[in-house]
Amino acid sequence: MHPRLALTDRELDEQFWLIDHDGIPRLKTEQNQVQLPPDALDAIIGIIDTDLTDLSTTVRETMAQHYRQKYGSTD
Repeated sequence: MHPRLALTDRELDEQFWLIDHDGIPRLKTEQNQVQLPPDALDAIIGIIDTDLTDLSTTVRETMAQHYRQKYGSTD
């Protein structure tokens, strides 16, 4: 019998780490033994991550620049 099957619910809660990409529940003791694939969300965030955290500011600045060029205004 696998040692994991002998754990109580409370012990599992205390030792649980995550469910891996294959749907296998992993324990904290396996953190250094399991190779996880890169997180797709981290990759997407890395693409748009800038020093400016409020992206709405960038949109406002871009729109303001567009209209300044279009209408010659200095707002």
